[in-house]
Amino acid sequence: MRIRSFLLGLIAALAACMQAYAQDMTVVVDLSEAPRKLIYAQQTINNVPAGDLVLWYPKYVPGNHAASGPIRNVAGLEVRDADGRTLEWNRDVLDPYRIVVHVPDAGAVTIRTTYIASQPWHMSRSSDSYGFANFGAINWNTLVWYPEGEDCTRITVEAHVESPKFSEFGCSLAGHTARSWDVPGLTWTGPLTELIDSPVIWGEHLKRYNIPLPDRWPQHVLWINAARAQDTQLPEWMMERLRLMAHEAALIFGKFPRSEYHILCMADDSFNFGLEHATCTFLSAETDAFSGATEPKEGSLEGGMRHLTVIPHEYIHAWCGKLRAPHGLIHTDYHTPVDGSLLWVYEGLTTYYTQVLAARSGMTSEAEFKQWVLDKVVQYERQAGRAWRSIEDTARDVEHVRDRSDHWGDLRRGADYYSNAALFWLEADAMIRADSDGTQSLDDFCKTFFDVGGGGALPIGKQATYTRDDIVRTLASVDADRYWDALIRQRIEEPATDLKFTPMLDLLGLKVLKADEPSAISKKIHPEKGASANRLHSIGMSINESGEITVIVPGSSADKAQLAEGMRIIAVDEWVYSKDRLDEAISAARLSGDIVLTVAWGEQVTRRPVHYTAGPAWPVWGEIAGREDVLGAIAKARVGE
Repeated sequence: MRIRSFLLGLIAALAACMQAYAQDMTVVVDLSEAPRKLIYAQQTINNVPAGDLVLWYPKYVPGNHAASGPIRNVAGLEVRDADGRTLEWNRDVLDPYRIVVHVPDAGAVTIRTTYIASQPWHMSRSSDSYGFANFGAINWNTLVWYPEGEDCTRITVEAHVESPKFSEFGCSLAGHTARSWDVPGLTWTGPLTELIDSPVIWGEHLKRYNIPLPDRWPQHVLWINAARAQDTQLPEWMMERLRLMAHEAALIFGKFPRSEYHILCMADDSFNFGLEHATCTFLSAETDAFSGATEPKEGSLEGGMRHLTVIPHEYIHAWCGKLRAPHGLIHTDYHTPVDGSLLWVYEGLTTYYTQVLAARSGMTSEAEFKQWVLDKVVQYERQAGRAWRSIEDTARDVEHVRDRSDHWGDLRRGADYYSNAALFWLEADAMIRADSDGTQSLDDFCKTFFDVGGGGALPIGKQATYTRDDIVRTLASVDADRYWDALIRQRIEEPATDLKFTPMLDLLGLKVLKADEPSAISKKIHPEKGASANRLHSIGMSINESGEITVIVPGSSADKAQLAEGMRIIAVDEWVYSKDRLDEAISAARLSGDIVLTVAWGEQVTRRPVHYTAGPAWPVWGEIAGREDVLGAIAKARVGE
């Protein structure tokens, strides 16, 4: 009995200790030197017991799907106790994201971090912090540390941002308010997970636009941040397309799952990123993406917003990723490794519906949607790496495949859990439509799959999760005529035994043909500047504006001629290189059979004969007689049906 009482007392004591260790903290961010690319953060963790305090810098930032925390940009770290005494800290010998601080006396511990802004690596572009002369952005994961062993959803943070220069802030932190004293800034209190999930942008010319939606809808806001005021101007015709985007998305995925949504956009040519959050997205666009856009005329082949499809992509993630996510991606801390095996759903399904939603809302046209499908089909039909590496394998190696391969990318593969997986979902959509005689589609799968009691019912940072079995089961509930388990295994989890997409194209009623000229929409989507020339479909190589070979298609005529990426073409058949002369030689090769290229490779110059007889070749769609226009049906708007 005494032993039992002792154990019960010990358990109670440990529970009390653990409860006390569920630290509350404050974070104060100083933006006074952000224009000089330095951001300062002072963080206080309360009620720290004496002993070793283990702290983590966020390593697995949600949405990046791999180790991505930019700890390399920490340029100063100082830890002090409640009396201001400096505490010694040591970095873990096996993991640089983990430090151990010896705390001699219980009480508050303060951490001062100096962070170098505007210096991302390839995994942190969308989750980094930025500072420029008159605008910038904070991602909180760059500035905070958290105690090991804690559930980050239960840590309460009081956060302040102080800025002597900027008073306009864009963010989705619910209930944030202006500071009460003279220094401009904002303050907010809530869970650490919500803070890390809520980037903040600021700027001299920051502009807010409320997207006009019915009163019963959650508020949707677009923030545009740029160095110049004219680049934050949103044309009215774009606003209408954004309104339709929200309506069309609801018809696919169901009621919007949060109480508000903010699109935080940095308009500057130096950026290229997008990252989803529960109640917002942080993304980039070209400097003149809004101010320089022209509304297409009626009957145009373009919708006018192809350059902004990152917006519907991240918007879809409000359901696919932030409402419901793969089980292996969700943890209550930021240092437990993640399992990306199901990114073909998280990102692949999102990528497919990015194009569908853009077309249905008028951001892009039906012609642009069809050309996107054609581009992806021909891209992956020539991607030799599919024969050794599955889509699932690319999803398990996110950190490496997201970094572009400068050479032989078609052999190594890239982040193909996006677009290659999107073609699986297109095929699934076509199957469901065929098996139901057009009465159902992949939209019905989505409506069921994302019906998890949304409407803001799930706390931010606590997504509903799913497994592979859930996907198979939901697909079968919509279309019981297909062996979804086997199809997923064949298309996603195994290397491709046939690089062609014949079964999918047959369902679509289409075939890929070769033409002597690119289509009108292809010319608009893929303009060639200067000496640049994409001849992947004929001789099998692509050339940049400097005449340098950038891509070689494995097995192509260029490959067999031992041409290499990095070679610069000097001459074509004894004539100084130009794109026109290369095209003339490709046409003439129908009779001659050879194109002689003179190339410079480092300091050497050599001649390489390219054997090729097929002439110019550009992929175009060919219709199968008597078949329905399935792609047209998929792209058709549903609002107003």
